[in-house]
Amino acid sequence: MDETYINSSHTVSKCWQLDGNGLSVPIGPGDRLIVVDAGSEKGFVPNTSLIYKAKSSTGDYYHEMNAENFTKLIAKN
Repeated sequence: MDETYINSSHTVSKCWQLDGNGLSVPIGPGDRLIVVDAGSEKGFVPNTSLIYKAKSSTGDYYHEMNAENFTKLIAKN
């Protein structure tokens, strides 16, 4: 089991485009989403994913995975 984060308006700097139009790049990073999941040698464990909005969009996000959020993850099973 592990957690990571991604900003909700994450974009890539380059991509293939068929119509020649440019990309619309967001002004800011948007909300920070925390992603938690568990896996094994056989792949992801069913019903163990949890995605939630962080309370802070800056700094260390590890404190966001607290007992309350861990309980939400376990209660799904």
